[in-house]
Amino acid sequence: MPELPFNRINEIRSAQEFKHYRLLEQIGEGGQGCVWSAFDREHRQIVAVKFSETPESTEKRSPDDVLLDRQIGKLLHLRHPYILPMIDYGSSNVLRYIISPYIPGGSLEDVINAGPIPVTKALEYAAKIASALDYLHQREIIHRDLKPSNILLDLHHNVYLSDFGLARIISNQTQAMHTGRGTPFYAPPEQHTLSEATPQSDLYSFGIVLYEMFTGQLPWQGEKVLGIQQLQTRDDIPDPRELNPELPGGLTKVLRQITSILPDARPASAGQAMQAIYDSFRVEPIQIPSLDHWDENEIKNLNALEIYKKSIQQWKSPGSTVPLSLTSFALIETSKQGKEEINTDARFMLDAAISYGYMYEEWWQRTPSLSDRISVATSLLNNDEEDIRQRAAQLLVTDPELHKRSFDKQDPFIKAILKGIGITQGTSTRHSLLMLLRKILPPAKKWQKIVFSQQEDAVLAYQALEDS
Repeated sequence: MPELPFNRINEIRSAQEFKHYRLLEQIGEGGQGCVWSAFDREHRQIVAVKFSETPESTEKRSPDDVLLDRQIGKLLHLRHPYILPMIDYGSSNVLRYIISPYIPGGSLEDVINAGPIPVTKALEYAAKIASALDYLHQREIIHRDLKPSNILLDLHHNVYLSDFGLARIISNQTQAMHTGRGTPFYAPPEQHTLSEATPQSDLYSFGIVLYEMFTGQLPWQGEKVLGIQQLQTRDDIPDPRELNPELPGGLTKVLRQITSILPDARPASAGQAMQAIYDSFRVEPIQIPSLDHWDENEIKNLNALEIYKKSIQQWKSPGSTVPLSLTSFALIETSKQGKEEINTDARFMLDAAISYGYMYEEWWQRTPSLSDRISVATSLLNNDEEDIRQRAAQLLVTDPELHKRSFDKQDPFIKAILKGIGITQGTSTRHSLLMLLRKILPPAKKWQKIVFSQQEDAVLAYQALEDS
């Protein structure tokens, strides 16, 4: 039996399952791959699954692909506060997947594109990136594709080095294989010429990222590639003060050392590079948490809490629909209670659950108040999407507590059921709603020419005839 229930990326669909993962929605794409969010049933957490197509078994695979398969197990053991860990990996004949925790805050690229980053915040990001790079290099791992889009952020400004698709373990026997080009704007000269990559190659990329954080732009606004310019003209990285005059004079010299054309001229480590940055700004080194002081579950809970607070405020606005993605809702739904507990509004969670068709039966049971259940279902019976209307109707007609209640014919709930019968396409759903009406409306004592309205009576008459 194949490990994956699909053979190609374009065959992947929501709710498909493999191993103990249930796919939620696609959250990214690019090149030969895509990224989906998924629910990890075994660990009850939301993860990101990166799928990429690999050569057919009959095609010749590159040395880098072979080496990655051999060494990827070592990447599973990386544990650092600012490195996105790999949880799992696998492959079929034509697809490879790598699974990591889901990080909800976008990327450093998004932050840079949003506007200038305050220097204090840029230094904090830089310190965390440098700490992660030193951790990798001490374990003889080169990232080789360091760039803002591969540096993820959560909602509390923690950074996570990600996308180790090009990462390689340093080995004397396979050094010639460690020459991937990476992304041109951030790649050092030695990667452009397919020469040997070293930890100093990552430092070069780090220097470009620093320049972009401090100025908001790539060197020469991205019209030239520094690594290629250095091979052709020996140009240095431009003076960042031309774009941000408030930067210290000594920063230019430091960035030019970090991005030197000669790897040996670059700092010996990311920590050493950061010390030079601190010295140029004349500030003390930033103290960042070590792994011993890092509570991963608490960080997840804080991120979920942040999403919940923002979403619940929007949801309470008049006329608002579910103001968060399925992935964000699932993140809240699976969050563990932390120091600051998430006391969720059951109506909000039920609304989102029914809207997305995710854990909606569980949230119906977890919403104690019948009036709250009715309130949410009433609004969703009039939703534009047929699937949502059918889920709301299904929950109503199977609720034993509701069947014991009696309603006046002018009750808004009754009006919502009538409208649901009128607009729902599913015959069985309309039939179920009609049966519900029969149970919760007391029979009339005498014949009435018009019970609700001419239009609503016509809807009922049509459904009754269809039923018989």
